Order: sequence, then structure tokens, then C-alpha cells
Amino acid sequence: MKKWVDNLISGLLGAFIVILLGCEITMIVTERKSGLPSLFGYSFLYVKTDSMVGDRPDSLLVGDGIVIKRYDPSAVEVGDVITFYDEKVSSGYVPTHGLVTHRVYDIKTEDGGLLFYCTGDNVSSDRNAYNIVAAADYKGTMVAHSVAFGSFLEATQETWFMPVTVFVPLGLLAIWEGADIFRDGRKAEKEERSQIEAMMAEAGVNPSDEGTRLLYEEKFRYKIELRHEAEEAKKKERARYRKEFAKAKKKAKSETREETGENK
Repeated sequence: MKKWVDNLISGLLGAFIVILLGCEITMIVTERKSGLPSLFGYSFLYVKTDSMVGDRPDSLLVGDGIVIKRYDPSAVEVGDVITFYDEKVSSGYVPTHGLVTHRVYDIKTEDGGLLFYCTGDNVSSDRNAYNIVAAADYKGTMVAHSVAFGSFLEATQETWFMPVTVFVPLGLLAIWEGADIFRDGRKAEKEERSQIEAMMAEAGVNPSDEGTRLLYEEKFRYKIELRHEAEEAKKKERARYRKEFAKAKKKAKSETREETGENK
């Protein structure tokens, strides 16, 4: 039972590290491809300005974390909050040339392509400063938002986050494995001591005779060492035999296919 628990804990810690590193690599690769990191089709952003502050259920506060998912641009509807690359703004304003999340208030088709007209929910902002978003600049539609998630995303940007989330589990795994090895060693030592004492009693060796006892222990440990070497030799021999058998089996199958082909 104890060994099963040890294996479970080690497996969980190892799986957590592998999943974390896999997610990190996936987000780096997707960011290089599309300019926006994503995981399983979802991207995660942190709200830095007050342009979307409003009284709607999906209005956004500074510090909110948002989850966006990319759909086909034709699925975007008026009222959706979308994230896009800000390349064109209404006359008299300069685009940010970065990622922006605003609400769609109009959709038009020009020259066979969709254009989304977007602006923030903040009533104090100038409604004339709307974004004109081509379908090619659309990155995704917001599907969820949360202040708590925003705090988490902010923490992930800290320099300590990645080392802590990777090295702490690695440290715990190393400590657990080390403790397990230590416990196994103590258990093996205890069993060996019990066997020596039993064999000494059977041979009539006086435990108080230190010279005879040490000599007996040395002989016993030498026997154990020889037994371990013999077991290792058997394991290597079995492994060699399995390898040769697999090789011979593969060769026989290949020859059988060749003969069958010739007969045809």
C-alpha cells in the first residue's frame, strides 16, 4: 500500500511538471505564429486600461483577466467583445498597433470583406474614436472574465513565477524520492541485520565475541554481494536473450514475407 502511495505522489508531481512545461512551450509557439499565445484554442489576456469600464455584465475593469476564443470572423455579432490587432482608427486618431479588446457596435461588408466597428464601454471616452477592424486582424471573442483570474495572470508575469512553479515541484519530488530511498535503505539494513543475527544464533556464534561476530558479518555480506552479482548477471543474460529472440523473430517474419511475395 505504501509503495503504491509513493508511486502515485511521484507520478502526480512528475505529471504536473511535464504538463506545465508543455503548456509553456505551446504558448510560446502559438505566440510566434499568431502574435497571441494560446492554449487548446483559448488565449488569456490582462486588462491594462479603463476603456472597457461600463455597466454591462461583460464590461471590464482594469486588472480583469479575460479568456478569448478565436471563431470564424463571420460568427462575430454586434455586441460581442472581441480582441483584435489595432491597425486602423477613425480619422484624426492614431492606432496603438497592439492588441485591443473592445465591443462591436457595427459590422459592415466592404470589398467582399468584413469590417468590425468597435469602441470601449467607458462613457467618458470619445465615441468618435472607434476602431475599424478587418477580419484579418480579428484575434478572438471574449468568453469569460474575472478579477481573480487577472490577479493570477499578473502573477505569471513576475520573474519568480516560472522558477517557483517548476523548481518547487522538482524539489518536492527530489525530497520525496530521497526520503523513499533512505527508508528503503534502512529497511534493507534492518532485514540484513535480522538475517545475520538469526544465522549467528543458528551457527552458535557468541554475539559478545566481537572478533567472531565481525568475521561472520563480513562473510555474510560477501555472500549477499555474490548473490546480487549473480542476479544482475542473470538479468543481463535474460535481456540479451530477449533482444536476440526479438531480432530473430523479426528476421523470420521478413523472410516469410519475401517468400510469400515470390510465390505470388
